[in-house]
Amino acid sequence: MAVENVHFRSWRQWGILDHTVDITFSPRYAYAFCGLAGTISDGRSWCGIVEVRTRPNEASGDVIEKFTDFYWNWPGAIYRQRMTAITFRMTTYDEWQTARAVCTVLSAPA
Repeated sequence: MAVENVHFRSWRQWGILDHTVDITFSPRYAYAFCGLAGTISDGRSWCGIVEVRTRPNEASGDVIEKFTDFYWNWPGAIYRQRMTAITFRMTTYDEWQTARAVCTVLSAPA
């Protein structure tokens, strides 16, 4: 797959917080990945993919693939043909905790 488009999001959060980022685009072959760029303080932080939408063909609607609310089930990377949207989520669990997430989608026309 020759990469033709890159979607990139980075954000920082602190405290006991859940935050999601949605990226939507036309149907594309897409590889998405995310990770924590750093954390400060005790407690746990987690970043992952919580939902992916694909469109099997032009005539059909989107098919939604959801991962559970449990952070240990969120994949850090995923590849799908004809992806149309993806939702990333980061969770911090401590009042004094700070974390930075970096999420990227590489894609090519379907």
